[in-house]
Amino acid sequence: MSIRRLSLSSTALSLLVASYILLLLNISFWRKALAYFDGDWVRLAELGLILLLLHFAVLLAFSSRWLTKPAFIFFIMAGAAASYFVDAYGVVIDRDMLLNAAVTTSTEAGHLITPALLKHIAIFGVLPSLFVSWVDVGHLPLSKKLQKNTTLILVSLLVAVAVFGSQFSTFASMWREQRVGMMSNLVPATPLIGAISLGVRQFREIGIKAEPYGTDARLGPVISGSPKKVLTVIVVGETARAMNFSLNSYA
Repeated sequence: MSIRRLSLSSTALSLLVASYILLLLNISFWRKALAYFDGDWVRLAELGLILLLLHFAVLLAFSSRWLTKPAFIFFIMAGAAASYFVDAYGVVIDRDMLLNAAVTTSTEAGHLITPALLKHIAIFGVLPSLFVSWVDVGHLPLSKKLQKNTTLILVSLLVAVAVFGSQFSTFASMWREQRVGMMSNLVPATPLIGAISLGVRQFREIGIKAEPYGTDARLGPVISGSPKKVLTVIVVGETARAMNFSLNSYA
């Protein structure tokens, strides 16, 4: 018994995937958004509409006969992997975190590949990706598709800008206060932007040669004049958690 494939237009699939990524792969983001708006459901709905329109516009830009499914599956898998680390560890997958991942050893990276991670990716990444690969996507002729997609992208962006502008003070304040908090939890947007930023920085640093630094450093009078050996203690808090220090109102 054969199962008839579901037929969807590329526009409908773009909206469906955008909704899935925004709603089901961004649990941490929405938790922080709920706390930030503190019961103001109208502002929360407006934020959701803005983000949905932006996600929809981005996916539409990749909506073509040979690019739709690979691009959508890539966004889903990237979002699924990033959402696990955001939800489970509360980390932000930005440029610096990606750089850390790139230079880490295989032994350290291996500790992060856990059954919980694989289960999360299987449920939230592989299954929806299989659905995208299975569904029959309808495409218009190229000229009509370009015209339709361009129109929809422009309308989506204009509506998003209009909604943002209608509550400019609220959302501008939110961006200033939560750019490295709530907004940085948005996946796969933050990891992808971070990857692009890292790539640009690495490209700019091609050909840069390492030069000696601090060659003019000299021992100060306290150390150089001490009759005994001086012990220097350096405290590095790179991997320490803020909650382990009496900072920012922590006990």
